[in-house]
Amino acid sequence: MAAPKILVIDPNEDSARQLMRVIAGLGYQAITVGEVSEALTNILGSCPDLVVLGDSSTPETLTIAETLCRKFKLPLLLIANSIDRVLINRYKTVAPEGLLPRLVNDPAIELAVELALQRARNEQEQETAMAVLAESEARFRGIFTTAVDGAVLSDQSGVILLANPRAEALLGYGPGEMVGQRIEVLVPERLRETHRHLRADYAPSP
Repeated sequence: MAAPKILVIDPNEDSARQLMRVIAGLGYQAITVGEVSEALTNILGSCPDLVVLGDSSTPETLTIAETLCRKFKLPLLLIANSIDRVLINRYKTVAPEGLLPRLVNDPAIELAVELALQRARNEQEQETAMAVLAESEARFRGIFTTAVDGAVLSDQSGVILLANPRAEALLGYGPGEMVGQRIEVLVPERLRETHRHLRADYAPSP
């Protein structure tokens, strides 16, 4: 697996060198630019896994960070000379991965970078899992809906969750009318209580 790429955008040469040294020490690929205008070209060319944005104390820089986040969907780690209370909520929105004061030691930077990368990985894994789940659900619903046989799905308490069009047509229900009803409505009334007990006994050990 390739080492994560981290793009450092910082006009302050001293802090940029510190960040580059720490990032390289973690075994990650570090790319640095001094101006935000250069960053756009580097982002398109290098596809970084994380952007560390220095000098993030001004509304103007935060606006740039918001653009990077919205346009490229990249995780951001912000470093600020000072923290204006008015900007706190914007910091949290733009860079949930982290916010550091300018004067921090190497271990603090290492921890912030590792946490930011881990959060980004977790979010990516969650997005991937959700996409796979959505695809699986769509495939199931497609098969369920077009089945030539009637099919009804209920939960353990006997509440109908799904009924396909064939089942609705066979049983005389309109689209969606069966959902939310007890499965016993499909059983002759004289047998409903017996069916309820049988279902309750079956659920623990099908």
